[in-house]
Amino acid sequence: MRNQSYSTLALSVVLSAIGLISSAGAEQGVASEARLPGLRAQVLARHPKAAVSSAATTFSAETSAGQTYTFTLVSFPTSLSTQGVGINLGAYDDADILGAIIHVVGAYTFPDDSSQTGFIADVAGKTIVAETFQALNDPTGPTPQQAYSINDFGIVVGDYIDASGIFHSYIKTGNRFKALDVPFAGATGTDSPAINNAGEIVGGWIDSAGTAHSYTLINGNFTSFDPPGSAQGQLFYGINNQGDITGTFADAQGNLHGFLRHGNAFTQLDFPGAAGTFPSGINDSGVIVGGYCPTAACVTTGEGEAGFLLKDGVYTTFTIPGEPVSGLAAINNRGELMGNYVDAAGLLYTFLAVP
Repeated sequence: MRNQSYSTLALSVVLSAIGLISSAGAEQGVASEARLPGLRAQVLARHPKAAVSSAATTFSAETSAGQTYTFTLVSFPTSLSTQGVGINLGAYDDADILGAIIHVVGAYTFPDDSSQTGFIADVAGKTIVAETFQALNDPTGPTPQQAYSINDFGIVVGDYIDASGIFHSYIKTGNRFKALDVPFAGATGTDSPAINNAGEIVGGWIDSAGTAHSYTLINGNFTSFDPPGSAQGQLFYGINNQGDITGTFADAQGNLHGFLRHGNAFTQLDFPGAAGTFPSGINDSGVIVGGYCPTAACVTTGEGEAGFLLKDGVYTTFTIPGEPVSGLAAINNRGELMGNYVDAAGLLYTFLAVP
C-alpha cells in the first residue's frame, strides 16, 4: 500500500489508518433534522464561538485575502467524526427551483469508533435551511468505506478496503452499485475516484510493486498516467466538467506536490514556501482548492495544516479560526467550499463555507 504518512485532512485515502476493519453493517436510512440537536449540543460544547440557527450550526470568518464566509457544520448524526470528501459542482442546479442544493459525500466513524462508512448529505437553501443525511454503503464490500465524489446527476463514486487490506472502488447509479477496478495487468488496488457530469472518472491505482499511479476512465476506456516527476503516492483527485484534473503526487525524495492536468499538459502546484501541497478539488472556472503543510513535521503528523485556494495564479490561505488543523476538499461553481478540520480534542468535523 501507499505511504500513509500524508496529511490527516488532505482527503485521506487513509481509511486503513483507523486501525480496525469491521464487517459490521452501518446504520441505513435517512437521518432527519429532528435527530441532530443532541449532536449539535456536543459540537457547541466544544465550539462556543458557533451560533445555532433553526437548521444549522454556523459561524463566520475570513480568508487571508479578506473574503468573508459563513460556515455551517455538517455532522452525521450519532457520529462525532465526519469527513466530507466531495460536493457536486452545481452546474445543473436551479437556485430558484431547487434552492441551490449541495450534495456532500464522505465518510463518518461508527459511534463505537470501530470503523467507518460512507454518507451523502443534501444541504438545501440559499442560506443553509435543511440538512438530510443518509448512510451510503456498498453492500458487496466490507467497511471501512468512503464515498469520494458525486456529480449533479447524483452518481457517486467511492472506495473501500477488503479483508486483505486492498482498496477497491465502486460507482453508484440510483440504487445500483457496480465495481470500478482498473483492468491493468498487475493492479493490486483502485482508489480515490472522482467524477464529473460527463461521467468521466479519475482515480488512483496500485501496481504489483506497490507503486501508485493515476488513471482516467473516459467513454469506457481506462488509461493510466503519471504526472511528471512522480515516484509514488498519487491521490486526492478532483475533476471538473471540462475534464481538467487536479491531484497530489510524491517525488523521488518523498516531497508532496500538487498537479493540474489540462488536456495532456501538466502544471506542478506548490503553495509558496510549503513543505507539502495537496490539491483535491477544481471547479469549472479553474479555481483549485486543497491543503498545504508549512513544515516537514506537518506532512507527517498533519499538525498545522491549512487550506488554500488557487485562483488566477494566486494562492490564498484558508483556515478555521482557532483550530489547529484544517483543509479544503472541494469547491463548486458558485464558489461554495467544503472542507474539514480537527479541533484541539482531536475530533474531525466537516464544514460548508458560503461566501
